[in-house]
Amino acid sequence: MLFVIYLMLIFFAQSLVIGNIVASEGQTSPFSPDIMQNIVPHVNCFGLKALKLTCADFNGWCNYRNDMFSLDFIREMPQEICTKALTYFADMQQEKNFVHFFMNNNGDVRKEALTLLGWNEYNAEACKNCMQAYQGIVNVEMLKQNDNFNFDVLFKNAVALHMFCVSPHVNMDDKSKTRALAYAALNGKIEIVKLLLHNKDIDPTLGGNFNSIMTKVALKKYDEIAGLMFRALTR
Repeated sequence: MLFVIYLMLIFFAQSLVIGNIVASEGQTSPFSPDIMQNIVPHVNCFGLKALKLTCADFNGWCNYRNDMFSLDFIREMPQEICTKALTYFADMQQEKNFVHFFMNNNGDVRKEALTLLGWNEYNAEACKNCMQAYQGIVNVEMLKQNDNFNFDVLFKNAVALHMFCVSPHVNMDDKSKTRALAYAALNGKIEIVKLLLHNKDIDPTLGGNFNSIMTKVALKKYDEIAGLMFRALTR
């Protein structure tokens, strides 16, 4: 019976969110808190966000706290999903939720990503810097002083890759004077090219080096990448 209620609840929540209908503060839930306590642990953070948008009762009952999401749940959450959740918490300035998820999901990879993006390794005092990083803010001045900054190393860290690709600093050069988009195109990394081109701040002209870069891309027969690059240039 609980499972049936769970399915009905998720359908109800998703219907409201997909339809861009946000419940008024006066709208109340047909479910009691004890039922919600049994349902919420089985919902991921985006399902929980959907539930919070349905009515004032759900918004009050559903939280991202320890008692709602166990440490095991957060540890087992796919890295990409947790990164998106952290981005959401950072944008909403939800520091406690940010720390809880950051510390309990791929912590070593996330700390390395911060260092790669020019921020000091995570500590309590540096939490606001970490939240800035998850908002896509790269510490440009620090990276300019780092003689080892290059995209080959940066993009081996999946978290740093995601964070850089949404950054407004996406057109900066590494120490070899190479831009991220040029690096990805020349190395046949089509998924990274797609991510970078999705960034509204990307400069598809590659700082005036488009023709020389595309000649090299053509010689390597990266035809699909070449097509993406030419379309981005003319859009």
